[in-house]
Amino acid sequence: MTPPPVGATTSIPPNEELGPLVKGPQPSFGATVTQADAPPPLSGGTLLLTEDHTLAIAADPDRDQVYVVTLADQKVLTIPLSKHDEPGRVVADAAGRAHVVLRGGGAIATIDIATGTLLSRRAVCAAPRGIAFDVTGDGRLLVACEGGEVVSVGTAPDAAPTAFAKLDRDLRDIVFSGARIFLSRFREAEIIDPSPSRPRLAATAEARTPSMVPAPARAS
Repeated sequence: MTPPPVGATTSIPPNEELGPLVKGPQPSFGATVTQADAPPPLSGGTLLLTEDHTLAIAADPDRDQVYVVTLADQKVLTIPLSKHDEPGRVVADAAGRAHVVLRGGGAIATIDIATGTLLSRRAVCAAPRGIAFDVTGDGRLLVACEGGEVVSVGTAPDAAPTAFAKLDRDLRDIVFSGARIFLSRFREAEIIDPSPSRPRLAATAEARTPSMVPAPARAS
């Protein structure tokens, strides 16, 4: 069959032989490797830079550790946690403490930043995900849980967690913006504004029917 001119289109006549199919190089990945104790899934939001830009606090969910790094001299303090704690989101309060969500441990860990000492470990819910520190309000922590719970916790290491609200499942991040609270849902790609008319959300039935606002457009 004569090849067509450059730029022309053609069709293959019926019953035309194409010849044998030639395959290109095929990748070789070797044998499948599995682990008896699988690592946690990838997650983000595990690094915090303090407001004075002198310290970095990093959660390591693969090794169940938290690191406090002095940026000037790169000194590292390592805080070991329990196996499968899976530390995640980190916030710092005004008293020099870091509070770390333990995604696998169902708790938050409170750490003295200056000494790298684990001060307390407080159970909050089965699957905590996001955490925020109320800078402008009463200085509490709010923890968002995968099951839809929002838990209020004081920053003092011995402060007991209390139920704050119950929203839809699949909560992830929680942030304060002035006097308002915003939460995100992971699979639905939604941002929840649970209390557009009140400065603080009360744990009432109104919290079960939050209003929704579109998620911000992702930069291209």
